[in-house]
Formats: sequence, structure tokens, C-alpha cells
Amino acid sequence: MAAFRRRVRGRPLMAYAKCREVLHDMRIVAAEVFGGVPEGWALADGHTATIDRIAASLAEYLGPGARVVSTDSEHVGGIGAFSADPRFLVSQVPVEQLADTTADIYFLSHVTYDTNHDNAAVIRSLTSRRDRPIVIVDGNQAIGQIDVDVASLDCDAYLTSSHKWLGGPHGGGMLYLRESALAAWPSPFRAGDPLVPDLPIGRWEPRGGQDFSRVAGIAAAIRAYQVHARPGAPVRAHFVSALRAALGDRVHALATSTTEGRVVAFELFGIDVYPIYRELAERGLSIKCIKKPGKRSESSDGCLEVLRVGFPWWTDEAQVDEAVRILSDVVDGMTPGSLSSGGRRRRWRGRDTAAAGVPALAEDGPP
Repeated sequence: MAAFRRRVRGRPLMAYAKCREVLHDMRIVAAEVFGGVPEGWALADGHTATIDRIAASLAEYLGPGARVVSTDSEHVGGIGAFSADPRFLVSQVPVEQLADTTADIYFLSHVTYDTNHDNAAVIRSLTSRRDRPIVIVDGNQAIGQIDVDVASLDCDAYLTSSHKWLGGPHGGGMLYLRESALAAWPSPFRAGDPLVPDLPIGRWEPRGGQDFSRVAGIAAAIRAYQVHARPGAPVRAHFVSALRAALGDRVHALATSTTEGRVVAFELFGIDVYPIYRELAERGLSIKCIKKPGKRSESSDGCLEVLRVGFPWWTDEAQVDEAVRILSDVVDGMTPGSLSSGGRRRRWRGRDTAAAGVPALAEDGPP
């Protein structure tokens, strides 16, 4: 990105020309790694901005009263584009009921943000139906974590940010649109001309002056992932094994969490996970704390209370071992019922994780 900026600094016309050149490369490598055709991949803004634009386009395309059905495990950054818009009638159901609920639009995550469940089979069941509903897939937790093939999913739209698991620049993302959607859905942009006017997908790309270097950053991140990424399953398996060895029957890895990914969703029996989440954050580890009332846990009734620990695609086993050591050190310092969310914090006097070379564990992507 820095090289791109240096080359075009003070040269606006060159910036546009260089952007189109790099955009061409980004489409090719995106199709190579994540499936589909290059002409279906678009540069996008962040995930939330992109799903807002898709919702606006579909509201215009279908008119008021369009029925949207989603799962009960969606992040507000995705489903909020529909639920906050009075033009849509939105309902959320358990994922196993999704296909049996009538809708004009189905919106769901490829991999859920809370339990890291892979919904690929459900997506394919929807896109293979004779009535062919509109299916929009949130790929935020999938791209860069598990293998993705948008062609096999056959969804109408697949969108993701670039900074989550891919390790690309913040503020950017990617959007894939099926050919039928490209032909029928109105563009959400009005002002300005497309960066690439001779491709239909160009109508869906941000217009006007912007930081074009993010295109180079996204393309470089995809290429690095393609060439250097380690498979996620061994890293996940090593973490689960080491965690069980350290904590024994105090920990339970959720069976719903995809075994192919780099995220492990797990429960800690008898201990409130939120204080642990805070303690780990103080030690330089970034993880996700999920406490969802009214949802059944795998181990008991009531609140689903889990931690999600995720590893970037460049994490090795030594770094995983160090993360387990830190996590088990925190858990061992607590007793059941201690350090509730209003309780006293402990300060860590262990060695510096940055000095130890420990990567930030990411709830939604590399540091």
C-alpha cells in the first residue's frame, strides 16, 4: 500500500489508472482463491456499509414488504441492515428452521460469529431450490478462516470485510455478485462514474476520490493467504488438545464450531467467562466473549456463555502453546463464582506477551 501511495502521490490521473490495473489483478486472485469468475468480484467498503447498500438495492428492487428470514445467530452489523429498515419484514429463526420458513430474501452467515458454525450446507439447500429465493451470505467470519468457493454456494451475494481473517486493510472489503443479481439489481450508487465502466460489477464499486491503495492491500493479502496460509484444522486441533491438557474437564469445546476453521468456541464450567475475557484483554490477547440469554448451552440450560479464540492464518503451534499457557494461567487464578463482572480485577505480573512474540488472538481476524 505504501508503494502504491508513493507512486501516485500528487498524480490524481495516475492514481485512477493504477487503481484500475490493480483492481483487475484483485478480481483474478479473488476468483483463484475464493471461486467464481473474476468479473463477479468487486472492491467494496467495509462489511457494514456494503450490506447497507445491498439492502437499499433490494428494497428498490422488490418494493416495500419484502420478507427477510435470517438465523438467530447473526451479528447486528449484518442483520441490522434489514431489521432497522421498515421496508422489510424480518424474522429470525434457528438455523435448522431457516429452509422451512417462507421468505423473499434469506440472509445468513457462512460461519456464525458466536459459535463458529459452518452454514454451507444450509446455504446450498436454499440456492438449489426450484423457487430460487434471493440468498445473501455474510462471509466475514469465513474468508481467510476456512476454504471458500462462492461458485459451489451459488448465492446471489457474498460479502466480507478485508481486515477480519484475511489480514488486509481496514475500511475495505470484497463483494461477489451472481450474474443474475448483477443484471437485475439496481446499483446503490448514484453520483459519479464507475471506476471500471465496461464491467457490470463496476456499478457496485465505490466511486470518486478515495484511498485506492486499499485495492493493492486487499490483493496482496489474498495472494499472501494463497501462498503462505497454513491449514486451519491442525492449528485448531492443537489448541483444543493443549487446552484440554491444561484445564481438563473444566473446559468444553463446542461441537458446533467448525473443525476446519481457526476459531474455537468453548465454555468454561462454573466460571463467568466475562472476567476472563477482560483479563485476557489486559494481557494483550484479543478474544470474543459471547453471552446470549435465552439460548441453550451444550452443557446446560439457559445462557450460552462462551469464549471464542481465533488465530490468524500465519499462527504456528508455538504461538498457540503460548496462548494456552496465558489462558490457563488466568483460569487457574480464578475460582467458580469469583471475579463476577462487577468484581475486582487482578493485575498480571507475568512476562510481556509482545516480548514473547505472541500474536493477538483475534475474535474476528488477525491483528
